[in-house]
Amino acid sequence: MKKIYSLLIFCVALMTMAQAVAQESHPGVRYDGSITIDLFGSKTTLENQSVYIVNSADGTSCEFALYDFSLDGESSIGSIEVPNVKIVSGADNIKNYSGAKDGIELAKGDIIANCTLDGTETSDGTMAMNIHVVWVMDPTNPESNVPIEVTFNGKKVPGQTSGIDDIATSADAKVVKVYNQNGMELSEPAKGLNIVVYSNGVTKKVLVK
Repeated sequence: MKKIYSLLIFCVALMTMAQAVAQESHPGVRYDGSITIDLFGSKTTLENQSVYIVNSADGTSCEFALYDFSLDGESSIGSIEVPNVKIVSGADNIKNYSGAKDGIELAKGDIIANCTLDGTETSDGTMAMNIHVVWVMDPTNPESNVPIEVTFNGKKVPGQTSGIDDIATSADAKVVKVYNQNGMELSEPAKGLNIVVYSNGVTKKVLVK
Protein backbone atom coordinates (compact mmCIF):
# COMPACT_ATOMS: atom_id res chain seq x y z
CA MET A 1 0.00 0.00 0.00
CA LYS A 2 2.84 2.40 0.85
CA LYS A 3 4.41 1.81 -2.57
CA ILE A 4 1.12 2.56 -4.34
CA TYR A 5 0.62 5.72 -2.27
CA SER A 6 4.17 6.83 -3.09
CA LEU A 7 3.49 6.32 -6.79
CA LEU A 8 0.39 8.50 -6.58
CA ILE A 9 2.38 11.17 -4.74
CA PHE A 10 5.09 10.99 -7.39
CA CYS A 11 2.57 11.35 -10.21
CA VAL A 12 0.97 14.37 -8.59
CA ALA A 13 4.42 15.84 -8.02
CA LEU A 14 5.22 15.58 -11.71
CA MET A 15 1.92 17.21 -12.58
CA THR A 16 2.50 20.14 -10.21
CA MET A 17 6.19 20.87 -10.58
CA ALA A 18 5.53 23.90 -12.79
CA GLN A 19 4.06 25.78 -9.85
CA ALA A 20 7.03 24.93 -7.68
CA VAL A 21 9.79 26.00 -10.06
CA ALA A 22 7.96 29.16 -11.10
CA GLN A 23 7.91 30.46 -7.52
CA GLU A 24 11.57 29.83 -6.65
CA SER A 25 14.86 31.37 -7.74
CA HIS A 26 17.49 28.77 -8.54
CA PRO A 27 21.10 28.81 -9.76
CA GLY A 28 21.72 28.32 -13.43
CA VAL A 29 20.16 29.34 -16.72
CA ARG A 30 16.38 28.94 -16.89
CA TYR A 31 14.51 27.50 -19.84
CA ASP A 32 10.73 27.97 -20.01
CA GLY A 33 8.39 25.79 -22.03
CA SER A 34 6.12 22.76 -21.80
CA ILE A 35 6.54 19.26 -20.42
CA THR A 36 4.78 16.14 -21.68
CA ILE A 37 4.52 13.28 -19.20
CA ASP A 38 3.88 9.74 -20.47
CA LEU A 39 2.80 7.51 -17.59
CA PHE A 40 1.17 4.11 -18.12
CA GLY A 41 0.55 5.08 -21.76
CA SER A 42 -1.39 8.22 -20.84
CA LYS A 43 0.14 11.52 -21.96
CA THR A 44 -0.36 14.87 -20.26
CA THR A 45 1.14 18.13 -21.51
CA LEU A 46 1.78 20.90 -18.98
CA GLU A 47 2.51 24.50 -19.95
CA ASN A 48 4.57 27.10 -18.05
CA GLN A 49 7.31 24.63 -17.09
CA SER A 50 10.93 25.44 -16.27
CA VAL A 51 14.21 23.54 -16.20
CA TYR A 52 17.66 24.80 -15.24
CA ILE A 53 21.18 24.31 -16.59
CA VAL A 54 24.35 25.10 -14.62
CA ASN A 55 27.30 24.98 -17.01
CA SER A 56 30.81 23.94 -16.05
CA ALA A 57 33.55 26.53 -16.46
CA ASP A 58 34.77 25.00 -19.73
CA GLY A 59 31.29 24.45 -21.16
CA THR A 60 31.76 20.72 -21.82
CA SER A 61 29.35 19.57 -19.11
CA CYS A 62 26.54 20.85 -16.94
CA GLU A 63 24.05 20.04 -14.22
CA PHE A 64 20.45 19.64 -15.37
CA ALA A 65 17.71 20.20 -12.81
CA LEU A 66 13.99 20.10 -12.14
CA TYR A 67 13.76 21.77 -8.74
CA ASP A 68 11.50 21.44 -5.72
CA PHE A 69 8.45 19.35 -6.48
CA SER A 70 5.64 20.54 -4.20
CA LEU A 71 2.13 19.32 -3.54
CA ASP A 72 0.86 22.00 -1.18
CA GLY A 73 3.14 24.95 -1.97
CA GLU A 74 5.13 24.36 1.21
CA SER A 75 6.41 20.78 1.40
CA SER A 76 8.94 19.81 -1.26
CA ILE A 77 8.83 16.29 -2.69
CA GLY A 78 12.43 16.74 -3.84
CA SER A 79 14.39 17.64 -6.94
CA ILE A 80 15.68 15.73 -9.92
CA GLU A 81 19.25 16.89 -10.47
CA VAL A 82 21.54 15.19 -12.96
CA PRO A 83 25.19 16.29 -12.60
CA ASN A 84 27.99 15.85 -15.11
CA VAL A 85 25.73 15.92 -18.15
CA LYS A 86 27.97 15.79 -21.21
CA ILE A 87 27.68 18.61 -23.77
CA VAL A 88 28.94 18.04 -27.32
CA SER A 89 28.71 20.77 -29.94
CA GLY A 90 27.62 19.64 -33.39
CA ALA A 91 26.82 21.17 -36.75
CA ASP A 92 25.10 24.57 -36.83
CA ASN A 93 26.17 25.18 -33.21
CA ILE A 94 23.69 22.62 -31.91
CA LYS A 95 24.50 21.38 -28.40
CA ASN A 96 23.89 17.70 -27.68
CA TYR A 97 23.22 16.72 -24.06
CA SER A 98 23.53 13.26 -22.48
CA GLY A 99 23.72 12.15 -18.87
CA ALA A 100 22.42 9.86 -16.15
CA LYS A 101 22.02 9.55 -12.42
CA ASP A 102 20.86 6.58 -10.36
CA GLY A 103 19.46 6.50 -6.86
CA ILE A 104 17.62 9.83 -6.81
CA GLU A 105 15.64 10.05 -3.57
CA LEU A 106 12.19 11.64 -3.65
CA ALA A 107 9.33 11.81 -1.15
CA LYS A 108 11.77 11.61 1.78
CA GLY A 109 13.30 8.43 0.44
CA ASP A 110 10.02 6.62 -0.20
CA ILE A 111 10.75 6.84 -3.92
CA ILE A 112 14.09 5.84 -5.44
CA ALA A 113 14.40 6.74 -9.10
CA ASN A 114 16.99 6.39 -11.84
CA CYS A 115 17.19 9.01 -14.55
CA THR A 116 18.83 9.27 -17.95
CA LEU A 117 18.46 12.21 -20.29
CA ASP A 118 19.33 13.22 -23.81
CA GLY A 119 18.47 16.23 -25.87
CA THR A 120 19.53 19.17 -27.98
CA GLU A 121 19.74 22.95 -27.84
CA THR A 122 19.91 25.09 -30.97
CA SER A 123 21.92 28.27 -31.37
CA ASP A 124 18.88 30.40 -30.51
CA GLY A 125 18.38 28.61 -27.17
CA THR A 126 15.56 26.27 -28.22
CA MET A 127 15.78 23.10 -26.13
CA ALA A 128 14.26 19.64 -26.59
CA MET A 129 15.11 17.30 -23.71
CA ASN A 130 14.03 13.70 -23.14
CA ILE A 131 14.06 12.78 -19.45
CA HIS A 132 13.70 9.06 -18.86
CA VAL A 133 12.73 8.42 -15.23
CA VAL A 134 12.47 4.91 -13.79
CA TRP A 135 10.97 4.43 -10.35
CA VAL A 136 12.73 1.43 -8.81
CA MET A 137 9.99 -0.39 -6.94
CA ASP A 138 12.15 -3.41 -6.06
CA PRO A 139 15.91 -3.45 -6.82
CA THR A 140 15.81 -7.27 -6.99
CA ASN A 141 12.97 -7.31 -9.53
CA PRO A 142 13.55 -5.06 -12.57
CA GLU A 143 10.15 -6.05 -13.98
CA SER A 144 8.50 -4.06 -11.19
CA ASN A 145 10.14 -0.80 -12.32
CA VAL A 146 7.77 1.99 -13.35
CA PRO A 147 8.98 3.98 -16.41
CA ILE A 148 7.94 7.62 -16.71
CA GLU A 149 8.85 9.46 -19.91
CA VAL A 150 9.14 13.23 -19.58
CA THR A 151 9.77 15.46 -22.59
CA PHE A 152 10.66 19.13 -22.18
CA ASN A 153 10.33 21.57 -25.09
CA GLY A 154 11.20 25.17 -24.43
CA LYS A 155 13.57 28.06 -24.87
CA LYS A 156 16.25 29.84 -22.89
CA VAL A 157 14.91 32.87 -21.05
CA PRO A 158 16.47 36.00 -22.65
CA GLY A 159 18.96 38.15 -20.78
CA GLN A 160 20.72 35.36 -18.90
CA THR A 161 24.37 34.32 -19.03
CA SER A 162 25.52 30.73 -19.19
CA GLY A 163 28.11 30.88 -16.44
CA ILE A 164 30.83 30.85 -19.08
CA ASP A 165 29.90 34.31 -20.33
CA ASP A 166 30.40 35.69 -16.82
CA ILE A 167 34.17 35.09 -16.84
CA ALA A 168 36.19 38.14 -15.84
CA THR A 169 37.52 39.93 -18.92
CA SER A 170 40.37 41.80 -17.26
CA ALA A 171 43.63 39.84 -17.27
CA ASP A 172 44.63 41.16 -13.83
CA ALA A 173 41.25 40.47 -12.18
CA LYS A 174 41.63 38.50 -8.95
CA VAL A 175 39.23 36.42 -6.92
CA VAL A 176 37.93 38.51 -4.00
CA LYS A 177 35.33 36.24 -2.42
CA VAL A 178 33.86 32.77 -2.92
CA TYR A 179 30.38 31.72 -1.76
CA ASN A 180 28.40 28.51 -1.92
CA GLN A 181 24.91 28.53 -3.45
CA ASN A 182 23.41 29.21 0.00
CA GLY A 183 25.39 32.46 0.32
CA MET A 184 27.95 31.17 2.84
CA GLU A 185 31.44 32.57 2.32
CA LEU A 186 34.13 29.95 1.65
CA SER A 187 37.89 30.09 2.07
CA GLU A 188 38.31 28.31 -1.28
CA PRO A 189 36.05 26.84 -3.99
CA ALA A 190 34.28 23.67 -2.90
CA LYS A 191 32.87 20.77 -4.88
CA GLY A 192 29.59 21.77 -6.51
CA LEU A 193 28.31 25.22 -7.45
CA ASN A 194 30.40 28.20 -6.32
CA ILE A 195 29.67 31.91 -6.73
CA VAL A 196 32.94 33.74 -7.38
CA VAL A 197 33.38 37.52 -7.03
CA TYR A 198 36.30 39.15 -8.89
CA SER A 199 38.17 42.36 -8.14
CA ASN A 200 36.79 43.99 -11.31
CA GLY A 201 33.24 43.59 -10.04
CA VAL A 202 32.36 40.54 -12.16
CA THR A 203 30.51 37.69 -10.44
CA LYS A 204 30.27 34.25 -12.00
CA LYS A 205 28.97 30.79 -11.14
CA VAL A 206 31.60 28.05 -11.30
CA LEU A 207 30.81 24.34 -11.10
CA VAL A 208 33.64 22.37 -9.46
CA LYS A 209 33.56 18.62 -10.04
